[in-house]
Amino acid sequence: MRWKVECTFSDLKRLFGDVLRARTRLTDMAEVFQKVSVLNIYKGIRESVKAHV
Repeated sequence: MRWKVECTFSDLKRLFGDVLRARTRLTDMAEVFQKVSVLNIYKGIRESVKAHV
């Protein structure tokens, strides 16, 4: 299980960097949520492309 989490964090850092640009705790959480949501969409698209190839 640990390798899955490490791979996910690696993907997030590779795509978005490891710096949050928000200034408050609330906007930090919103930024992380947005980045994770985009990563999930990206992974879904890549998985559907692999399935059709």
